[in-house]
Amino acid sequence: MMTRRRSSWLWISSLVMMALPIGVTADDQLPKPLARRIDFVKEVQPIFEAKCLGCHGAKKQESAFRLD
Repeated sequence: MMTRRRSSWLWISSLVMMALPIGVTADDQLPKPLARRIDFVKEVQPIFEAKCLGCHGAKKQESAFRLD
């Protein structure tokens, strides 16, 4: 059984891979990595809350997918 934290990172990495068009390398699409670590709670989670939880939260689960 996967932990909640590990399953979240697997989902995020899958989302990133789906966003890359086939036949295009990551170097063609993505900026250079940041020199600092990204804080998930401060920098990424607010984006999910604003853009994703309306359809994939506790009250509504489109395509049976939840992010909460």
